[in-house]
Amino acid sequence: MNRVLVLAIISLVQWGCTDPQTAQPIVLGQDQCQLCRMAIVDGHYGGEIISAKGKVFKFDSIECLLNFARSSQTEIQSVYLVDFLRPGTLLKAEGAVLRRSPGQAGPMGAGLVAFASAKEALGLAEEETQPLFGWQAVLDGTAK
Repeated sequence: MNRVLVLAIISLVQWGCTDPQTAQPIVLGQDQCQLCRMAIVDGHYGGEIISAKGKVFKFDSIECLLNFARSSQTEIQSVYLVDFLRPGTLLKAEGAVLRRSPGQAGPMGAGLVAFASAKEALGLAEEETQPLFGWQAVLDGTAK
């Protein structure tokens, strides 16, 4: 009996210590963009915003995510972007490298994509002339 009680207490403590601010997998064909309400169907694009209250908002493109972040009254805790080279993998926005990709228009047509590193972003030979940006420059509108 005591053993069961101890295990229950440990489980509750562990549950209470888990981070509610983690990204959730985007379910293609089922999840919907918070901004434009389109079904999320391409795993190369998109992202998530997690509010300070732990609510997860999913987006079909970085452009929709940016528009939501700039216009919403939601207090943002975390932002994740889909890694273009690893569909379905979410990167913390602060560490991601972004670029416009004319050859990859994406759901909203702006071609804004995220990569895990500058080396990977520069690996797309047809886009060598496209500049790289950090998340803050894109969010602030200073990335051109």
